[in-house]
Amino acid sequence: MGLVFNSQVEALLTVLALSVFADKRVLSTEIAAFIESATEINEKVQSDIPVTEAKLLMWFEMNRIRLGDKVRLGPIGFKHWFDSVMSDLAKFSDRDFLIRGLQRISLSDGELHISEKALCVLVERRLRDKNKVAALLPSC
Repeated sequence: MGLVFNSQVEALLTVLALSVFADKRVLSTEIAAFIESATEINEKVQSDIPVTEAKLLMWFEMNRIRLGDKVRLGPIGFKHWFDSVMSDLAKFSDRDFLIRGLQRISLSDGELHISEKALCVLVERRLRDKNKVAALLPSC
């Protein structure tokens, strides 16, 4: 069995890693930027397994094919899958951290591809919609 983080960490890593695949090119600079996020990710999430650069590299390699396949899904299939990933981030409160991470990884190759920008917009919208729904729910 491979490395498995809790569902929130898995979802966070999945969304961040999508920025590596968004432009259909997997570049070493983007992988490096993803891996270099380990310390910051470790500070932002609750995980039984410490998030280290070595573990992020292993996670990325173990999930590379799966994520590439998800990016190639049609619009409806991708939407259903992406919505399920984002639902695992429902209790993740640091929206700015996630957006900054996406931008940092996307820009690490020196350009912001239209599909990387679209991913950032999609994530921002899902997080905003989640916050609207949460505001309507009674607090505990």
